Amino acid sequence: MPLQSFAERSADPIAIYTLVLAVATIALWLVTWGMLRTTKRSVDLSRSEFNATHRPRLHVRNIVVKDSSGPFQHEAFNFSPGERINGQFYVSNIGSGEARVVESHCEVLWGLKDGLPMQRPYEGKNGNNPVPRTAIPSGSSVFGLFSSEEPFTALHWDENGRSNVYVMGWVEYIDTSNVRRRTAFCRRYVERDGSRRFYPVDDPDYEHEE
Repeated sequence: MPLQSFAERSADPIAIYTLVLAVATIALWLVTWGMLRTTKRSVDLSRSEFNATHRPRLHVRNIVVKDSSGPFQHEAFNFSPGERINGQFYVSNIGSGEARVVESHCEVLWGLKDGLPMQRPYEGKNGNNPVPRTAIPSGSSVFGLFSSEEPFTALHWDENGRSNVYVMGWVEYIDTSNVRRRTAFCRRYVERDGSRRFYPVDDPDYEHEE
C-alpha cells in the first residue's frame, strides 16, 4: 500500500471530525443568535407593556388668580379693571411613571362671544412656558405662573353664574420611552354652590389628558 494513500486515509477521520465540529459550531451559533433575538423581543415587549401600564399622566388643578401685591383672593383685588390678571396653577403627575415637561402654555381671555371658538385661541402659538421644563415624578406636582397679555376690562356674568374670564393652555411632556403627550386645560371662572372658582369646561377639544 503506498505511503501517501495510507496517510490520506489516515487523515480522513480528522477531516470529518473537523467538519462535524464546524457544522455543530455554526448550528450552535445560529441557535444562540435565535435565542438572543427571542430574548430581546421578550424584553422589548415587557418594557413596552410596563411603560404602557406605568405611564405618566399630567393633570392641571387649582387655578388661582392673585393680586400681585399679596395673597388676596377677593375679586376686588384679583379682577381690577386696568390691571393684568395674574395667578398660578399646579400640574400634578397622577400616573405611575416620570414625566418630563418639554413645553407649556397658558393665557387668560375674557369677552369671548358665543362661548369658545372652533379654533382654540392658542393654536399655532409657541409655548410661553409657565411651567418649568423639569421632570415630575409620579405623585409629585409643580406650579406654573401666568399673567394676561392685556389689562383686564370688566367682569361680567351670564344668567347661569358664569363669568367672561377663561384660563386655558396646555402642557407637553415625554415619558421614559420618549413618547410625547399633551394635557390641555380650559377653566372658566364660575359661581357655583356659593363659591366662585375656576371650573373645567365641558369640551374635550379644550380639556383633555392624553
